Amino acid sequence: LRLSQVLLNLANNAIKFTDTGRVSVSAGVEDLAADSVVLKFVVADTGLGIDPATLARLFQAFTQADTSTTRRFGGTGLGLTISRRLVELMGGTITAESTPGAGSTFTFTAVLRRPPADRPAMATPATASSPRTLISTPLVLVVEDHAINQVVSREMLSKLGARVEIAASGAEAIEKALAPDARHDLILMDLQMPDLDGYEVTRRIRNKNTAVPIVAATAHAMNHEISLCRAVGMNDHIAKPFGLAELRAILERWLPASAAAVLRPSASRTADPFHAAPPARERIAPLVSTLARLLRRRSLESRSLIDQLRTLDPGNPHIQAVAECIGRLDFTAASARLAPLAAQLGIQDLDTNRHDEPQADHPAR
Repeated sequence: LRLSQVLLNLANNAIKFTDTGRVSVSAGVEDLAADSVVLKFVVADTGLGIDPATLARLFQAFTQADTSTTRRFGGTGLGLTISRRLVELMGGTITAESTPGAGSTFTFTAVLRRPPADRPAMATPATASSPRTLISTPLVLVVEDHAINQVVSREMLSKLGARVEIAASGAEAIEKALAPDARHDLILMDLQMPDLDGYEVTRRIRNKNTAVPIVAATAHAMNHEISLCRAVGMNDHIAKPFGLAELRAILERWLPASAAAVLRPSASRTADPFHAAPPARERIAPLVSTLARLLRRRSLESRSLIDQLRTLDPGNPHIQAVAECIGRLDFTAASARLAPLAAQLGIQDLDTNRHDEPQADHPAR
């Protein structure tokens, strides 16, 4: 899939920018080892060519030769940025040579593993399973560095009857996913993490485990991002913030039938869900306490947290009232509106009238 995407991007560009002459695509083996092979691909054309200044920044996003080229042929140059990223994920490099008016030649390499004949195929909804017979509730590995998102994901998966293991970094995710005793039925993968992003983590997991379904969790489900997810071996994606219905649909799609069968139905809501379900109250209370601290700092990060709370309980009028105040940037009113919800949750030490010094906001994913 990754190879086909890069070749299609390069070949389409070559055809688009070549009025007369030819476009050629060639491939060969550059190096061969016992467990890997390095392939070399060349896409050449006799088209417009690229000037040296543009060539130097060609693989940066939104780069095209000039405005007249954009008007004539369209596009933003984003395809080459994606191609470079895909090639790097395959352990290769990509280069370009060009002479204006004479044509261009794009060359890239890819390092591919040579799997044994009995290596299992990539998981699909019909066959996805961990390499064992499932006899317990499904275990989901949540790869997420944001503490608030960890709590929300654990809460939602627990509501659906799944067991949850958290990996707070890319390195920890690789360690847990590839541990000899790993028994995960699905991995929920954040894409943006400070050490290793979700793409690189998935690539490393896929080098040794092609069976476990991996689902990207992203706040920006753009087409090129989804393409990258597929290219590195992810099976699906879910957009943040997601609700119980969306999460359940993902689990039912990718878990083995025996695992999906033990998922709990979504609980019906009552007028007072927190008093009706003390365990849920205990899990959600820390989120409300965190929101109170963010409101005292007048932090815009409170928007992210209120979105998560609305996802957990979209029918709660207190949460809706707080959200409306945050939308107006009226943090004092938001704190006041939060007080009844805090009392409902049994939070005794919530001081919604004290305001801490404002702090720099951190972008919320």
